[in-house]
Amino acid sequence: MKTKHILYSLLAIVVLFFSFKLYDKYKEKNFADEMNYNPSSFESLTFSDKKSLAWKEDTKEPVETLMNYLNNYQIKKNDKCTFYSTKGFEFTIRSKDGKEKYVSIFKNCAYIMDYGLVEIVNGPVDMSWVQKFNKAYEK
Repeated sequence: MKTKHILYSLLAIVVLFFSFKLYDKYKEKNFADEMNYNPSSFESLTFSDKKSLAWKEDTKEPVETLMNYLNNYQIKKNDKCTFYSTKGFEFTIRSKDGKEKYVSIFKNCAYIMDYGLVEIVNGPVDMSWVQKFNKAYEK
């Protein structure tokens, strides 16, 4: 009898653990927070609006501006999101240890490297802001 209670308790703990992991994976999150951007290890930002040539910057100002802007958006994992990688804009943040974080954004969807497809819940992303950002920093 006591063994049964222990088994049921262990089963309940395992079910709760996996339920929490699944909930955490699909709940709404702040876009910039999911980027795991670390200013102290920043090396460069490469940006492209997919209409003009990509530009690269090694100062923190453009990436800080972009991260502050992305803080306005909430995302949630959605593998069924309709995504066109040839439209929208993309950027890569490279850190001093050589790691890169690639992001491609189109309307209400985005692809974040090592995370997958996400829906931008309070999107679409304001492309007029993106165009101004691009013009301000492109060389």
